[in-house]
Amino acid sequence: MVLVQRQWIKHERLAFPLAQIPLEMVEKTGTGRASRLSRSGLFWLGLVAAAGFTFLDELSDRMPAVPAMPLTITLMHRHVVGPLAALGDLELVLSPWIIALAYLIPKDLSLSVWFFWVVKWGLMMLAIVYGASPERADEWYSHEFPAPFDQVTGAVIVLSVWALWSARKHLARALCIAFTGRPRGGDADEPLPYRWAVAGLLLCFSWMVVFLVLAGCRPLVSLLYTGVVVGGFLSYARVRADIGFDPGTYRLREITMMPTGTWALRPREVIALVTTSWVGELWPSQLISVCSMNTLTSFKIGDAAGMPLRRLTILLLVCFLIALGGGTLYMLHSLYGIGFNSTRAGFADSIPGWELRYQGAFIDEMLTNPSGPEWDGVLWCGVGALVFVSVALMRLRFLWWPFHPVGFIIGFGLLQYPMFFSVVIAWLAKCLVLRYGGLRLYRQALPIAIGLIVGDVLNRSLWNILTLVTQGRM
Repeated sequence: MVLVQRQWIKHERLAFPLAQIPLEMVEKTGTGRASRLSRSGLFWLGLVAAAGFTFLDELSDRMPAVPAMPLTITLMHRHVVGPLAALGDLELVLSPWIIALAYLIPKDLSLSVWFFWVVKWGLMMLAIVYGASPERADEWYSHEFPAPFDQVTGAVIVLSVWALWSARKHLARALCIAFTGRPRGGDADEPLPYRWAVAGLLLCFSWMVVFLVLAGCRPLVSLLYTGVVVGGFLSYARVRADIGFDPGTYRLREITMMPTGTWALRPREVIALVTTSWVGELWPSQLISVCSMNTLTSFKIGDAAGMPLRRLTILLLVCFLIALGGGTLYMLHSLYGIGFNSTRAGFADSIPGWELRYQGAFIDEMLTNPSGPEWDGVLWCGVGALVFVSVALMRLRFLWWPFHPVGFIIGFGLLQYPMFFSVVIAWLAKCLVLRYGGLRLYRQALPIAIGLIVGDVLNRSLWNILTLVTQGRM
């Protein structure tokens, strides 16, 4: 992130929608005595509305006797058979923070997100009509047409390559400074000296390879998996810097196994790749999010606020160590004191618990029924890569082209109903605001979007604290 942050922040000027929130919150008024948002009635309106509605919705979920304004309205229940099975439970979900975040991103990105989701839904229905097994669009993990996760994986791989290629001149300069020291002081305003950054990257990359070798992997497998992990972190950060949402691809271990199959791997290699999957788990609040997007967003905030980036880096490292120690103690307390599934905090009752419960089953299945290379998956990855490149080239060549290639990654991947309807609402609102009020009205309406995000986050944090205090009873 230190090596690419200048290219993405200064040269390419990516959107960084998540960085806008704290920057808006600390922007001063003309008198300089208070932040602009704290004096905005629209900000407080958005905060109170989001916090109030989401709190009542969460309270009603835990205590059904409490009435609440429903934020989820079921329009159609899931069809088990037929083309409409691709829709699943058609629900209108009003998510304050997603509406606000989609309002902050460029209009062509939000348009592309929901457009490619509709395209995916249509292709799923077409596949079911011609004999595919009825599945929900967001659960279609097979390599059959239209293979959405394969296509998005191919697009993300291309994005990683493109990110490195577009930054080639900047990276060449950084490596020159790192190895020769010339020009002297050329990295004085970077978060770390380039020499330290390159040395740290090589050291960590080498240690990951050595760790996997010690775990029983062959050197080539270790190099391949480590390279996939680093590329995954790079592409994840790039997508989040563009749009703020998470790309939905396969886990990094599955990307590594796709061209080889499990039959080409030794038992100890299978065990090592499965039990280290926490490194490449592509979900919010996982390691890949903390180490890539959160770090990069911090550099963007520091740059925009005129902060010394090296002092900021030291602060990030200190806070990382504090969070690591405190988080370890909290997890031990929760797992052994409260019970893992009883915490109901964040993803505690879903994704990590699911991983812990089924890792053994994954390993057993891979060892007892090894499979060969998944060439159909590789082929669909190639199709997704071509779609991404085609959309990108159209965007570069024609000013009227309305679609963004990163929108294909989000919309064709993990986008679900909570995001879909919220993104459509935000896109319509932004279109109307820009159409009839221009940039001035957009800026005036910005505080209410920040308030919606802050209110939603405060509600989630409150319930996490209540869960800890009440020992999982709330």
